[in-house]
Amino acid sequence: MKKSLIALLASILIISNVSAGDNEASTYKEPAYKTAIIDESLDFSAERDGNEVYLEWNSYEEDDFKYYKIMRSETHNNPVYPDQPAFKFLDDASQDSHEFKNWSTKSAVYRICVITTDNSRICSNTTKLVGYVNEKKEYNHEEKTYNKTEYIKKEVNKTEKLDAKLQARADVIVANLIKRLDDKYGTDNEAKVKRLSDLSTKLDKINDSIKSEKTKALVSYLVEALNKKKAEYGTSDDIEDIFNLLEK
Repeated sequence: MKKSLIALLASILIISNVSAGDNEASTYKEPAYKTAIIDESLDFSAERDGNEVYLEWNSYEEDDFKYYKIMRSETHNNPVYPDQPAFKFLDDASQDSHEFKNWSTKSAVYRICVITTDNSRICSNTTKLVGYVNEKKEYNHEEKTYNKTEYIKKEVNKTEKLDAKLQARADVIVANLIKRLDDKYGTDNEAKVKRLSDLSTKLDKINDSIKSEKTKALVSYLVEALNKKKAEYGTSDDIEDIFNLLEK
């Protein structure tokens, strides 16, 4: 009977610890985390507008994504999960921003950590924000609307940002395409322009059905590059005609 009681108590303790799950206030630590790696390419940023805090970062695009942990600490300058508790858990790899209200008057350090399926920890740069300051000024609805509009505009611009690695790959692909066109058509710029126009049209149609903002940014970048090259081919004959006219 005594052994059974001890076993029952042990089971209760184990269950209570596991049930803590993702409760960041608990002392629960998931096992076997690897040494944290700082990756500034996540480009984490934090801004405060009154009691509202806006966080942004470059989303993690590898297949081993498990979840994000958003860190906020008033006592640590270098918070890393799970050594310090996170205040927000995100399981959508494509998410690249988070907005929340915070009334704390204390300054805090923010960052985001990516946890992978093999328990690697990839953490961003840190950003420190001052705490909430109640200036007790008259509420200005127009000013508040303007600030919110500015943040939304920033979100739109952010979706148009193309990752440097993808941009480099896109440049190589376009350069190889142009070389193939030059090899195939020689001085027949009209044929090159037609081929580039067809490709641009197809890419535009593809872009209409794409949901990922990063993929849209890539396709838009490729279309712009093709159109620039098309413009070069389209005007070169006219330029040569002008020079020939002046040389006669």
